[in-house]
Amino acid sequence: MRAKRIKSGSEASYVVTQDDEIYVWGWNEHGNLATGDKEDRHAPVKLNNLDFKGKDPQVFCGGAAVIIGLRLIKSFSYLRNFRKILTR
Repeated sequence: MRAKRIKSGSEASYVVTQDDEIYVWGWNEHGNLATGDKEDRHAPVKLNNLDFKGKDPQVFCGGAAVIIGLRLIKSFSYLRNFRKILTR
């Protein structure tokens, strides 16, 4: 894995690879890792729920929130108050 970007919030970390894959790990009590569950991750796991290939994903995070932008065409975000993933 060759990292293109590394981002870290207070509770989780995110890596975007040269192949536009996203790996996440950290505290996931509120689902802020975007893995579809609330299990903490102690080692990086690849996000497989969206296709990021060729979309140059950008990750913005802080606290228990993450926003992943995909070339301004699509984005999804998780916000602690909503406790679900929003699309578009």
